[in-house]
Amino acid sequence: MKSFDDTLEAVLKRPAEERADLAMALLSSLTMKGVQARGEDALEFQRRSYRNRLLSQNAERGVPNYRDQLEEPEDKSRTSPVPFVHLYSAGFGLLVPWPSGLLYGNQTGGYWCNNPAVESVFIPLWDRAEEPEGPEADLYAYFTGPKHLGYCTTFHESDASEVERILDAHRLGGLMEVDRTRLAESHEAWVHVAVLRDAPHGPWSDLGPYPRPGILTWGNSD
Repeated sequence: MKSFDDTLEAVLKRPAEERADLAMALLSSLTMKGVQARGEDALEFQRRSYRNRLLSQNAERGVPNYRDQLEEPEDKSRTSPVPFVHLYSAGFGLLVPWPSGLLYGNQTGGYWCNNPAVESVFIPLWDRAEEPEGPEADLYAYFTGPKHLGYCTTFHESDASEVERILDAHRLGGLMEVDRTRLAESHEAWVHVAVLRDAPHGPWSDLGPYPRPGILTWGNSD
């Protein structure tokens, strides 16, 4: 594991336009170490911090807060909370927003440790037993590599192209593409895509009309 000094040195070598995001991610990581040292509930702290940041960002953009909408059950007569499914160890898969009555969430964004969630269905896309070095391994190598260093807080066209290259390499190309209209909402382990068609002999069918929104998710690098 990199020491703090090594990580800080790597951040300072990055272009000026990238240093601010990486520095904020590094600060977030240090904050979490302090939270854990004080014995606080780290997961609850992460959720609260991410929720507050999302509320602020959405208010600035004038867009609705989808987490608030999802936390309200479709059936208003139901008083129990919406069941929440953690995907931390589920591997590489596709979330398709759907009124399923289940919230699926994951830890994402590398060391930034976001905790997004969406009411959806989860479709596994990778069998570890059949293909040990699958797309998740390639994505891990990319997002911990020299561009992001494990701190993926922004997502650009070059990132979208690399994700699509990895999809092509694992026979998933042509089934989906990264949604360029939602790059600002994408980051490591939470990439908005457009599902283009049924998967022949694959894990889904009859999800149309296409294109249908989806989210690629996998094991976070942190």
